Amino acid sequence: MFEVETKKKARQLTRLLILNGHGSHITIAFIEYCDAHKIYLAILPPHSTHTLQPLNIGLFKPLASAYSNELSNFLYKSQGITGITKRDFFKLFYKAWDDSITPANTLSAFKKCGISPLNPDQVLGRFKAKNEERPSSSSSSSLVLSASD
Repeated sequence: MFEVETKKKARQLTRLLILNGHGSHITIAFIEYCDAHKIYLAILPPHSTHTLQPLNIGLFKPLASAYSNELSNFLYKSQGITGITKRDFFKLFYKAWDDSITPANTLSAFKKCGISPLNPDQVLGRFKAKNEERPSSSSSSSLVLSASD
């Protein structure tokens, strides 16, 4: 599908296809097909899509947050007495979809993932900040055993 939908827009130039690293996606035949059709592959490391995949960062995460907010508001208004029907689900989900699946979120996703413009620090900075907040093990005063034990 990627080949068919992007070939005309690429005008014989190369394209980039971003995949997660699941083994079912990457076969020799697939790699050869992509090579023959001028498709570069960017294969994300396993278990990293929540940080590196533009759809997860720019669309699915905001959608999940928006739906959670809609659901919380619904439960607050109904005081938890009313159950959620299919009709309620669609109304809540549609509002969340409208609020979160926007051109601005779609385009910002590639920036947030450090893909365009290329900026690895966009992602690496998230991990550096977490590591700096942790106290070093040498400064911990709550050791149960001493080094000699």
